[in-house]
Amino acid sequence: MTADAGCNEDIMMLSKTKISSYGRQRILVLSLAFFAAVGLMQTNLLAAIEPVPAFEAEKLTPEAKNKLKFASRQHDLILLLIENQDFDSIEPKWKQVLDLKLGAEFESLIAKSLVAICYNLLDAKRSALGLKLIDDSLTAVPFSDKSRADIFGCQAALYKDTGDLNSAIKAMKKAQELEGKP
Repeated sequence: MTADAGCNEDIMMLSKTKISSYGRQRILVLSLAFFAAVGLMQTNLLAAIEPVPAFEAEKLTPEAKNKLKFASRQHDLILLLIENQDFDSIEPKWKQVLDLKLGAEFESLIAKSLVAICYNLLDAKRSALGLKLIDDSLTAVPFSDKSRADIFGCQAALYKDTGDLNSAIKAMKKAQELEGKP
């Protein structure tokens, strides 16, 4: 099986999962970005969203490619676990991604994955688990201000869902501070 065929199978599997359309769109973009990072796909769309351009993907070490591929598979597995309502398995699987210590050049991919997973947890009414994943990630990964803003925006939605409006407001204000004024 070619890499492109494997990716196409992953995309077809994703289209059959019961995830909100917003979640599916975010997951598809993230999955495509992960595949592009390991050099499995190269399109103009991916070059626009991908922090590691296709021409630089060749410069990645085999170890980095393997770590990114593992992280991508973990992301997909976590989404399947959410759909299967196997919530006890999610935190250990996410910790395995954090333990990869992918480095600052991949922090945006980790952030996008985290946000997509947490929005799916929000849809599944498991906001407390999403908040735990965010707390663990914020201490483990040196996120950029843009990524932190996205994460805090997601955190605000999770807090709102739990009824903790004061924490939701604080998280949204952090997101706004990090994004700056337009």
